[in-house]
Amino acid sequence: EMNFLAFILLATDTAGKKKKFPIFVNPRSFKELSEVEFTYNLLDHEYFHAADFHHGITVSKDITLDHTNLGILQPEIIIAIADIRAFFNQLEQIKKRKISNRDYFNNLVNGVLKYHEILTTTAPQNEFETEVVQAQLSNYQHIFSTLKKTLPFQIR
Repeated sequence: EMNFLAFILLATDTAGKKKKFPIFVNPRSFKELSEVEFTYNLLDHEYFHAADFHHGITVSKDITLDHTNLGILQPEIIIAIADIRAFFNQLEQIKKRKISNRDYFNNLVNGVLKYHEILTTTAPQNEFETEVVQAQLSNYQHIFSTLKKTLPFQIR
């Protein structure tokens, strides 16, 4: 059985070509998530993935991940980058929507930490992969200090 509540299927040769990436929903989602959680998961996480792969993932001013270069990255690196981005998007939406659910916040932070560990412990296979990982990690250096200042509740 699938662990994911929803997902997109990525074909690396179509990323960044402005194609649509449908979101597939596991029937478990309707049982395990409230209507609000389900909606936010689709909008703030899965749709974010679909938009990223529709346009290509810009990791720096010089690097956009798309059909021209995703094939030379390890799948673990692609997944980690995509999920870190989607989880951070969800964290940013907490402020905009004034969500004050600590469990929701903790689940998102745990997701970031899980994929951050994968990103930092997977040995790069080539120079491009090293550049991509370094650029992605530098994008998020100050995110937690920013979140501490902007969330509608206190974090430690």
